[in-house]
Amino acid sequence: GSPADGIMREGDVILGASGQTNAPAHFSADARKSFAYAIAEAEAQNPALLYLKVWRQGQTANLKLQLEHMGAYSPLAPYDCPKSQRIIERALKYLETNELKSDRFGLNVLALLACDDDRFPGREARLKKAREWVTTLIPRKDHYEGMISDRVETFSKVAWNRTYNLIVMAEYY
Repeated sequence: GSPADGIMREGDVILGASGQTNAPAHFSADARKSFAYAIAEAEAQNPALLYLKVWRQGQTANLKLQLEHMGAYSPLAPYDCPKSQRIIERALKYLETNELKSDRFGLNVLALLACDDDRFPGREARLKKAREWVTTLIPRKDHYEGMISDRVETFSKVAWNRTYNLIVMAEYY
C-alpha cells in the first residue's frame, strides 16, 4: 500500500533520488540524507513525484513514485510548520489505530512523546502507553553492568540499540 507498491521490487537497490528531475544522479554523499532531501523536495511539489535511479538484476533504470503532496517544511520546522503538524497527526492516528508495542529502538515512544501537547486529544492515554513502553527499554542488570564496564564490544551492533534506548529514556525522563 505504499507509493512504491507495484513499482519497486524486492532486491532493487536505490542508487540515486530526486524530487525535481526525472533523471536523478547517483548519490554522491550520505545516501540516507540525500534520499530524505529528495523526498522532502518531491512532497513540496504538486504533483509530488519522486524519481529514483534503481539497479535491478544487473540493469539500471529510472523509476517514478507518486507521493502525497505535503508541502514544504517551514523555516522554523518543526515549530509553526503545517507539514510537521500533518506528519505528527498522521503518526498519532497510526499509533492509535494499530495495535503496536514498544519497538526495539523505542521510536514509537518518541512519537508518543512528540505529541505531548494539549492540541492532540487523548494525551493521558498516550502518556500512559509511553510509560508502559519505555519501561520495556530499561536494560537488565547484566546489560547495564556491561554498558558501564571498560569492556569494548567488537562482536555486535548492540551499541545502536543502546544508543536509541538511552536517547528515548532521556527524552522520557
